[in-house]
Amino acid sequence: MQQTFTFQYSDSNGATDLTQVWLWFNTGLTYSHGANSCLLYLVRPSNTLYLYSDVSESWLSPVTLGTSATLGHSLCSINVASSSVTLSGANLVLSLPVTFTAQFSGQKNTYMYGTNGAINSGWQTMGTWTVPAAASSGSRWCQ
Repeated sequence: MQQTFTFQYSDSNGATDLTQVWLWFNTGLTYSHGANSCLLYLVRPSNTLYLYSDVSESWLSPVTLGTSATLGHSLCSINVASSSVTLSGANLVLSLPVTFTAQFSGQKNTYMYGTNGAINSGWQTMGTWTVPAAASSGSRWCQ
């Protein structure tokens, strides 16, 4: 059930001004200590990806994009080797192949958040995604 998502973040001071970009697949903006959600963020200067545990109140060990690794838990995983970040002018584009498990099936909201360390966008609802109970693949843009 892998789906490639492409997330576009913008900063009027240029994409390099962004220090972290976050994304969250969940049914709502209710913080649930990682339970029943797929919450991640990228530290842009180091291209390091973090995923919040779905069973404990902690972050899993981070992985650098492009390395031969998968970052995941019982609800979702990210193919880090096939993930990428592109900076162009004001835009940062993050492409992530995400695999959702059948346990995570159903309609989820997609939220995005960006920050430069001092100013942030706040959580923005960017759409919905229905995680299929059966296998499928393809691409999806979020902006």
